[in-house]
Amino acid sequence: MKTSQSVSSKSAVVAFFLCLFLGVFGIHRFYVKKIGTGLLMLVTGGLFGFWTLIDLIFIVNNKFEDREGRTLVLTQNPSTFKKAMMVIGSVIAWFVVYIAILLTLVMYATSGLVAAVQGQLYALRAGDIYKAYSYTSADFQKATSLDEFKKFLDQYPSLKNNESYSFSERKIENNDTGALTGILTSKEGAKTPVEYQLIKEGGSWKILGITVNPTGAGVEIKNNNTRSDNSSSMNVYEDKN
Repeated sequence: MKTSQSVSSKSAVVAFFLCLFLGVFGIHRFYVKKIGTGLLMLVTGGLFGFWTLIDLIFIVNNKFEDREGRTLVLTQNPSTFKKAMMVIGSVIAWFVVYIAILLTLVMYATSGLVAAVQGQLYALRAGDIYKAYSYTSADFQKATSLDEFKKFLDQYPSLKNNESYSFSERKIENNDTGALTGILTSKEGAKTPVEYQLIKEGGSWKILGITVNPTGAGVEIKNNNTRSDNSSSMNVYEDKN
């Protein structure tokens, strides 16, 4: 049993939730005045989250101390079973929060990709083909004229008649190329798998290629001057069976 002199005045409940949700920034350690280790957690992301997990387990086991070495007491005399359940619950909660943080970072890092594609889809929805074409890269426009782009759109009305979209995969490679893979939903309710390749030009993301898979066979339009039959062309409509 801890004496009143060895029990911290800081709330273990507050420390627990600060550690759970903001532990990668070391906020719970700042709360108990452990500034040095708080700064270390801040610059390392809670040692990639694992230090945060260790602190959570220490808190639920009444082993986490403040700067003066006084213990933060979360529960009084917990049974072995209760402590085990609290540890398991803390690990699960940490895992959920950690995954949520990673997903948030990915969403933020790839928001520029989505903005470029979203801009084109909005322009197509409004019937502004010229504006939609402006979201494509210089290489795309060099390989595919505006008239060819219009023909491609006529061939796949799900692009022009898009009602909504969702992207299940987002990735950035080498900081200047990226890709989005997802589903377009038309105004009629038809769902079409689509993939966008993007490149960064002048600090902005531009569409480098579009792959539409209406019935399982992909049709690409991208900057490629050689067709699959080795004939030269400024654009490619390539069936992938």
